[in-house]
Amino acid sequence: MPFDPKNTMTLNHNNKREGKNDPDLRGIINIDGTEYQVALWRRNGSKGEFFSGPVEPRQERPAAQGGQGGSGWGGQDKGQGGGNWGRR
Repeated sequence: MPFDPKNTMTLNHNNKREGKNDPDLRGIINIDGTEYQVALWRRNGSKGEFFSGPVEPRQERPAAQGGQGGSGWGGQDKGQGGGNWGRR
């Protein structure tokens, strides 16, 4: 049976994190065939550690000069860190 990406999620550690304002994790969520990008920050609350952050519709970026086009994630493939947003 071939892989069906519907209703799946991929999260990756943000290897380009430079400070506490950058998300700890980034990823792509596919809900009923529509992709959303997420950025998650590690938080501490009264019940322990958790992750929270925005979920936004995934937006394609126009191709840059000499570039490959983009996923809106800094030219990286689906599910990889990078991105145009995410600083809190």
